[in-house]
Amino acid sequence: MIDYQNRWYLGAVLITLFIGIISAIIYYSYARNEEVPYVRMITIEQLNEMVDEDQGIVIVDLRSPDSFRQGRVSGAVNIPIDQFDAHVNELVKEEKVILLSLTEEISLESGKMLLERGSKEVYVLEGGIASLGN
Repeated sequence: MIDYQNRWYLGAVLITLFIGIISAIIYYSYARNEEVPYVRMITIEQLNEMVDEDQGIVIVDLRSPDSFRQGRVSGAVNIPIDQFDAHVNELVKEEKVILLSLTEEISLESGKMLLERGSKEVYVLEGGIASLGN
């Protein structure tokens, strides 16, 4: 004869164990995750604050040398986009990198490359340098 009371008890115990195990897996997977680095967009006001506070940043202007000479952000270094690959390893060592280009798309792609190589904080000016004229 089947003892239904014991089967119910066994089912409740198994469900409780299952819920506990799933909860532990979810908790520990979130607890162990580090912050995933991503390219952060900044406004011109935030850029100016970072420059004024000298927060250990490196500002990289990805435009051509001619464009760079015509006007640049104070403290920026010029690494034209066609030479960027050659400088990635030295830029990865910097704590914070701000990338500037005529439009933000070029900076975003370059920023993703830096993150893939190990950078932790990469910033891009919203709208690119073209937005400074507005």
